[in-house]
Amino acid sequence: MQRRLEVLMNKKTKKKFQEYEGNNPLQFVISKNIERRHLTDSQKAFASLNWLPHFH
Repeated sequence: MQRRLEVLMNKKTKKKFQEYEGNNPLQFVISKNIERRHLTDSQKAFASLNWLPHFH
């Protein structure tokens, strides 16, 4: 992860960071991945079933 951040910081592009505020980092990461991947409703439902055990 550190190497990835170093590469990003060395690029001449605008960086976008979001400060995490919450108590469930796994839920935050999953929600951001769903937004980023532009999944269909069916794909979101299937993914949710796979992730559900991590929230119990």
